[in-house]
Amino acid sequence: NNNKYLFEIYIKFIIKLSSRDFQINLLLQEFDLITYQNILICDLNESARKRLLLCMRLISNPILIILDEPTTCIDALSNYQLMYALSTYVKRTGTMAIIATRTLRSDLYQLLSRVTILFYGETIYSENETNKGQ
Repeated sequence: NNNKYLFEIYIKFIIKLSSRDFQINLLLQEFDLITYQNILICDLNESARKRLLLCMRLISNPILIILDEPTTCIDALSNYQLMYALSTYVKRTGTMAIIATRTLRSDLYQLLSRVTILFYGETIYSENETNKGQ
C-alpha cells in the first residue's frame, strides 16, 4: 500500500516536471531563444538577455505582467521581436500585460489590444481593439 502511494507521488512529480519542461521549451520558442539554450547568460546580447529574463518571470504563469520600458537599450528589430513574443504569449495564455513606455512606434501599435496614454496621471487618450483607428 505504501509502495502504491509512493508510486502515485512519483508519477505526479514526473508529470509536473514534464509539464514544466514543455512550458519552458514553449517560452524559449516564442521568445526565439532556442538557439541560445547552451550559452551562458553573461555571453548573451542585450536583446536575448531581456527576452530570457522575461521568460524566467513568465514560467510562474502570472495573471498580470507589468513592464517599465522593456525595450530600452535594444535596437528596433529586437524591440519588435520582444514585443511580438510578448503579444503572442499574452494571446495564448490570456495574461494581462501593462507596458509603460515613453515612445510607441507604429509597428508595435498593431501588437497591442488596448492603448491608453497618460499625461501627468490623467488619461488623455484611450482606445481598445474594437475601436482602433476610428
